[in-house]
Amino acid sequence: MKTKLMGLAVMVAVGVYFAQQATTTVALPRWVPAGAQVYLEAKNFGALLREWNGSAEKVAWVAGANYDVFSKSRLFFRLAEAQGEFATAAGLPVDSGLLNQLAGGASALAIYDIGKLEFLYITKLAAAPALTALAGQFASRTAGGTTYYVKADRATPRTAAFATKDGWLLLSTNEDYLAGALVLMAGQAGGSLATEGWYQRAAQSQGEVRMAANLELLAKSPHFKSYWVQRNVAELAAFEGAMADLTRSGGSWVESRTMTKRQAGAVGNGAALRTLARAVPNDAGYYHLATGAPAAGLLATAAGATFREGENAEDLETMIDVVPFSAAGAGNESALAAALGNATAHVVVRGTRVQQDQVFVAQTLGLAVAGAGNWDLAAMRALLPGYSVAVAGTTLFVANDETLLRAMQAGGTLTVAEERTVYLASFRHATERARLLRLTTLIDRAGGTPAEQPEQRQPEFFSENVASLSQVLRRFQTATVARLDQGDKVTETVTYALRP
Repeated sequence: MKTKLMGLAVMVAVGVYFAQQATTTVALPRWVPAGAQVYLEAKNFGALLREWNGSAEKVAWVAGANYDVFSKSRLFFRLAEAQGEFATAAGLPVDSGLLNQLAGGASALAIYDIGKLEFLYITKLAAAPALTALAGQFASRTAGGTTYYVKADRATPRTAAFATKDGWLLLSTNEDYLAGALVLMAGQAGGSLATEGWYQRAAQSQGEVRMAANLELLAKSPHFKSYWVQRNVAELAAFEGAMADLTRSGGSWVESRTMTKRQAGAVGNGAALRTLARAVPNDAGYYHLATGAPAAGLLATAAGATFREGENAEDLETMIDVVPFSAAGAGNESALAAALGNATAHVVVRGTRVQQDQVFVAQTLGLAVAGAGNWDLAAMRALLPGYSVAVAGTTLFVANDETLLRAMQAGGTLTVAEERTVYLASFRHATERARLLRLTTLIDRAGGTPAEQPEQRQPEFFSENVASLSQVLRRFQTATVARLDQGDKVTETVTYALRP
């Protein structure tokens, strides 16, 4: 009887031990040497990779125009070149098979130079990786009491270095980063990511996946300025670091973001936003509320502006070869900017509707602006010929569609809960994507000339490239962003709601 009880006790103890090992969160940033430009961490990278490889989204993306364009881009070929160079230095093929082997549980990737693609990778593995069989082909050295292996290819030049310690695999393109990590793992002194001020100030509750960025270091990189799709590097100058954590549940994915400021300012006041929130119709395809005045170019240039209001859209490689059409009010940007300069907050509402001919799709644009005082209705109508304009005390309403104007005046049920909110936006992907696809198909193909050889034809940017990405993400119903200004930092909560 005692033997059976002893055996049961051992089994329970072993079970508790492994349960604790499975749920314990390892502070990987403590093992990552300081100086990383970008840091990625996953609680279970291997599980995420298996999920992605078996997903319908991956199948749709690889077969779509978005991936086709990406696979022919300069960035893609640069990444492939670096992959080949690293494979030559390591002496083994760097492919999906190796990635699957090296994708363990808790994992971290620190990128120290996005131009040279220098990185350190740490992952928890249940079994020894294929790399260990190649140890004899590498030079062996020691750091932090652990042997590591390094090999350099003079022709490229690229370096491959790896080590294993207590079930962890460390892999790097730079011997110094790997040796530094081993020193930190041994508990010896050294600067780590976890001790950097920007990282500590951006610290937040950890999600399933984390990304952190040292914005001061990134801003100095010409590669970041070239490939950062938002093209707002100047705006990022106010921030020192950023962190984003993703948490998934059955009905939604939530991304929590923190951006720390270089200098603290006043805490945000969303009182004006709460007043204007009711100007958003409940069926709005897209809306955003923000403090301050709207961009005058929103009304003074083409109402079909896409990525950034008031500017022409462009992809990562080439400008779109479409002449923007003229809209009502064109040429009045400076006068509009002066008229709207005293605004305390504004709301932009966008949508699409099929016209009576059931062929063409129109873009609707509405604007509600909270002013410091009452608006001069006659003056605003003179500045905006062709638009529907109305005034209700300190609120100005402008729209290119009379029905939308009336809907904004009637109002909806949107509320702003947090008083420090300075920005709130939402996009109804599920309801807008079909009409946007029809609209962009007409825009992309207007006056277009097909390539002489079909294989040389570049997918149309909106109706094929962007539309294919929309198809990949079709199970996402809405995306909503709420931004709070807390004085020393800005926090954002992005909620991606899934279809029921």
